[in-house]
Amino acid sequence: MGLAVVALTMVLLPLIYIALIVAVGWSVWWHLMNDGALFSGMRGRAIIIGVVLYLGPAVAGAIFVLFLIKPLFSRGSKAPPPFKLQEADEPELFSLVRKICQVIGAPEPREIRLDMQVNASAGFRRGWLSFFGSDLVLVIGLPLAAGMTMRQLAGVLAHEFGHFAQGAGMRFSFIIRSVNGWFARVVYERDHWDDKLDEWATNENMWVKLVFSLAKGGVWFGRRVLWCLMQVGHAISCFMSRQMEFDADSYEAKVAGSTEFAKTAERLQLLGAAHGAAMNDAYQTFQTQELPDDLPALVVWRESVISEKARQQVTEHFKESKTEWNETHPADSDRIKAALALNAAGLFHLENPASELFSDFTSLSRAALQRWSRIANPPMSQTKTSMRFMANGSTSCV
Repeated sequence: MGLAVVALTMVLLPLIYIALIVAVGWSVWWHLMNDGALFSGMRGRAIIIGVVLYLGPAVAGAIFVLFLIKPLFSRGSKAPPPFKLQEADEPELFSLVRKICQVIGAPEPREIRLDMQVNASAGFRRGWLSFFGSDLVLVIGLPLAAGMTMRQLAGVLAHEFGHFAQGAGMRFSFIIRSVNGWFARVVYERDHWDDKLDEWATNENMWVKLVFSLAKGGVWFGRRVLWCLMQVGHAISCFMSRQMEFDADSYEAKVAGSTEFAKTAERLQLLGAAHGAAMNDAYQTFQTQELPDDLPALVVWRESVISEKARQQVTEHFKESKTEWNETHPADSDRIKAALALNAAGLFHLENPASELFSDFTSLSRAALQRWSRIANPPMSQTKTSMRFMANGSTSCV
């Protein structure tokens, strides 16, 4: 699939969406301008039928157009303020970031943020406002830093900076994801207007019910058409994303080494499973207005107690996983195979815990979690909690 074909397809998808709205809007206007004869010759109760036949399609069409364009005027959920790091507070981490960027020829991020995911990500710091410059942001998951070596984390960061180095590909991918996100909002987003339409479609008056049921059916049909367009865009986005992931993987292999790439991939899977268990623990204590005070430490502990059988299942997953058309990332087996084919020795070999890159990782983790808890539930910030790792391997929040 050539880049030109991908670009043309992604331009056509929004045009089809606009054409659908214009076509329905024009049909409503044409109907109102040319079908006034429905009233001619009608008397008595027949006038009611004429009114329904004349205004019914117009109302249904207008509602159809309204429901397709309302996401343009509705605001999505506001993201919580980011947890930003300052170079003065974390000089070693910023120094490592700068050196890796220099080695692979990528622009340095303007900002480094933290979150509670077992992941790292790279992107435009202010979305579309940063599209034409080098205003980039790096996000590092604290559980990732807690559970990896410096060598592994350096490789993961090199992968993300590999995306920085992709330049035009990164921007084109951003456009595709934005188009897909728009279609997803139109297809799936529901609000009080949808509730009202459902209510009107069950009105006791037969004629009112007929009109709004017709409108509801039209909205459903329009969303199904857009769902098909969304799937086309998603398939293209996944294809582009997989190629970019392979390219970014090559940077990781060159920095950390091909064999370390495979170890990191397995580590990510294990930490991901542990993160799920840790979040379940946190949710249980959340119900009693408490949280563990060090979630990254809980994730690492959870990973340490994963059974040998479960670890073997992770290894088997590497060997058996296959890339599907609707996946944004290639299968681990394909990624590891490509990284091993590079036979890269790596440039960074420190095996110290990655948490040592931070001046006070424990305090930082607790501060990040406290901030998250205030956003999730303000009263929870008033609760003093602590995590005790018991001798028998259990955890307790008090």
